[in-house]
Amino acid sequence: MFALMRLVALTQAGATRDETAVSPRRLLELATVGAARALGLDAEIGALAPGRAADLQIVWLDAWNLAGFDGGDPSGLLVYSARPEDVAAVMVGGRFVKRDRRLLDFDAAALLGQARSSIRSIRRRALRADP
Repeated sequence: MFALMRLVALTQAGATRDETAVSPRRLLELATVGAARALGLDAEIGALAPGRAADLQIVWLDAWNLAGFDGGDPSGLLVYSARPEDVAAVMVGGRFVKRDRRLLDFDAAALLGQARSSIRSIRRRALRADP
């Protein structure tokens, strides 16, 4: 999410030759409420409101790349400086799936096994389709 918002901001700034062409606050809105609206899910997700799924990210502001934030609107800091490793916690549907910068209920070995199995399957199908 952070890299995509940064890419959009820099692309738009380059295309218009105006670094203020898209505000960081607007990019955050597009990445959250706008994405939910595009998927037809804006009544369920995209914003913190009663009756919607409580999905949120908590960003650790003590990282070196985020140093220097001294209050105010953090949207510019998130768009231009935040990275995935700065996410300290993630809540999906009101339940933590990441806490203290660690994924919960995540079996890396099983996921890697599934990925390897999928790659082998794709390779077999590709070799059979090769004339």
